[in-house]
Amino acid sequence: GAPAATDPPPAGLPTGAYLDISIDGSEPRRVSLELASAVLPHTVGNFLALCGGAAGRTEELGYRAAKVSRVEKDVGICIADAAHALSCAPDFAEVQPNGRTFRDEGFYLTHSAPGMVSMISPGVHRNDSRFIITTNVGKHLDGKYVAFGRVVEGMDVVMEIGTKVFTKRGVPSKDVVVVNCGSL
Repeated sequence: GAPAATDPPPAGLPTGAYLDISIDGSEPRRVSLELASAVLPHTVGNFLALCGGAAGRTEELGYRAAKVSRVEKDVGICIADAAHALSCAPDFAEVQPNGRTFRDEGFYLTHSAPGMVSMISPGVHRNDSRFIITTNVGKHLDGKYVAFGRVVEGMDVVMEIGTKVFTKRGVPSKDVVVVNCGSL
């Protein structure tokens, strides 16, 4: 089975990450995340690699310069790798038809509060770089998206994007950009 939540994370795998986000060219503001490294090491490892905080990060892939691609008003904000939205970090890819995704590692965390961080998967075992930070309780996401962390600081930034950035059919009308990111 999966490691217990109290088990230490795998050696060297950080338990936190940050996203410095700029809204419409403003001074970036930090969103700090606590990650479930012990129970979801593969999912967290992929996320950290794309943040530049773990092995496997390449200059071609990553969240730096990524834009919030969608704002689902009652669900959350969606972010993906700037140039390769449908690819995971190379060290985490599994053998699948496209070779750029990885399996659902487990549904140990629920979307029981705003601020949950989850992979956005278009289907079973098809995780890539896309993720969502919820702005509401998202019980309908349980068993569909793998939640792997939560916001511990900067939820005001997430809520501002989720409620105050005008969208046209879910696409932000202003640039909302991850200008920096990494592990904590």
